[in-house]
Amino acid sequence: MRVGVKLWVVFMCVVLPLFAEKNGFFVGGGFVYNYFSHTLNFTIPIDGTHTLEPVADQSTSHSQQHSGALYGGEIVLGYKQFFGKPKLFGLRYFAFANGMGGGYNYLGFGRKGQNISATQNAATFFYGAGIDLLSNFFNRGDHSLGLFVGAMIGGQSWLLGKAYASDKSCQTQIPTQPKDCVSADAVWKNNASIASSMGNEAKFYEMPSFQVAVQGGFRAQLSKHQSFEVGVRFPFLEHTYYTEKDKNKWGIYGKGGKARIFLKRGIALFAHYFYTF
Repeated sequence: MRVGVKLWVVFMCVVLPLFAEKNGFFVGGGFVYNYFSHTLNFTIPIDGTHTLEPVADQSTSHSQQHSGALYGGEIVLGYKQFFGKPKLFGLRYFAFANGMGGGYNYLGFGRKGQNISATQNAATFFYGAGIDLLSNFFNRGDHSLGLFVGAMIGGQSWLLGKAYASDKSCQTQIPTQPKDCVSADAVWKNNASIASSMGNEAKFYEMPSFQVAVQGGFRAQLSKHQSFEVGVRFPFLEHTYYTEKDKNKWGIYGKGGKARIFLKRGIALFAHYFYTF
């Protein structure tokens, strides 16, 4: 019995001090990289009476996709708490906001009308709230190592700026401002206005859309107040950027034609530093 008691005392003195991470409010932020894609799906009707052997009217569907990278920063505010003894598991609740800029390359037109590489500038914002499950597998003093996994919900906003070809020629212009280089947002907003004025259905989506993401990674408590983490994030939902349904021949895609442009975040990588009060 005495041996058992002694072993228990030794265990309490040696092991319990290892489980030291504290509850508390935290603030932090860091770097975020995000892969993304820009996709245009459109359908063009074909008048069967204009073929060598007349057939019923039909349509052809097409898809154009371009991908690129976004780089930026993120800020996070929240509270973390651990449960039981030892404190191996916990939760953290947080609000976040990030902003990133970058772009994608595509085939445009040079000053002489030739095909030439062009770059479309883009920016995106993601903001909302989330919750993570925390699990520590190593604790000693003010130091710990662990994992986190969780989910985030919020809004996402996209901005497509000006596009330039490699010869510096502007790729985003509108007929009423032939000397100005405007944003792609202005171009598609103008297209929607023209198509709608011609009796077609067209919409440029200026409002934010909903987004859901899951994330996970590794975390390290460096001291009583400081910690660091690296992780990966997977957003799920697309952002519809532009839609059009043409009811007459004055539409961009012809009577019966339609189109949809959407933007989608792919995998994101991030690194955060936190200070816990």
